[in-house]
Amino acid sequence: MEAFRVLAAGSIIVAVVFPSPLLRTMVRKATFVVTLVIGFFLVEAAVAPFYPGPPESLRQYGALFGESLEFGPCR
Repeated sequence: MEAFRVLAAGSIIVAVVFPSPLLRTMVRKATFVVTLVIGFFLVEAAVAPFYPGPPESLRQYGALFGESLEFGPCR
């Protein structure tokens, strides 16, 4: 997780500081940053229910996913 945070911070700095044909405007740069942050929390919440073991059902996975979004991956 620490490596992801370093890479994400580096990506944000590069995206904001250096000119890019894809991120020309500040709106696109801000959208990139917001998407990266939201994506991090969604992926973290999506994989948290599988630790220490997989959920027993899809319903339990949904409950654990919501719990991970609300309280974080460590419960």
